Amino acid sequence: MRDYSTGAPPRFWRLFWNNGGVFPIFLCVFTVILSLISSSGLQTAQALDAEGDTVWGEVIARETRLERRNDRNERVYYITMAYPADGQQITKRKKVTGTFYQQMPEGHKTKVRYLPSAPQVVEFQLGKNAREGKVLQWVSLAMGLATLALGWVFSRKAVAMLRARRFGPQERG
Repeated sequence: MRDYSTGAPPRFWRLFWNNGGVFPIFLCVFTVILSLISSSGLQTAQALDAEGDTVWGEVIARETRLERRNDRNERVYYITMAYPADGQQITKRKKVTGTFYQQMPEGHKTKVRYLPSAPQVVEFQLGKNAREGKVLQWVSLAMGLATLALGWVFSRKAVAMLRARRFGPQERG
């Protein structure tokens, strides 16, 4: 820790930053990003619920890949579906869960929902955008509470240093 006993008194932000304030700031940025992603997913779900068309889509291709994540291989599943939209056949490839992949062999027909104004915005599993948006909303709430807690802890340290600098050491009477 730096010695602040001589020279001009440091400002709160310098003390906050130098004593670990980067953690709550980083967490705050991460929380905002998660909130924006959650909001985007919920807006897409709301648009699909309000004006989405539900049609029958057909699985035309399935793909499994091994991707390296966190020093281990992870199996990732993709399904390509064809569905009619505005008088034309549209194909869309999306990443799906393993259980959904197992339930959908090639040639299988299932309901899909798309936006008529943007036919590439499609939902293979009805309600998935809403579920994921709500989960991310709760995660971002937890991250926001963690941000507040860390901000409070590190702010207390900085305020205690400022008080010690201005008023001397604290003594019990």
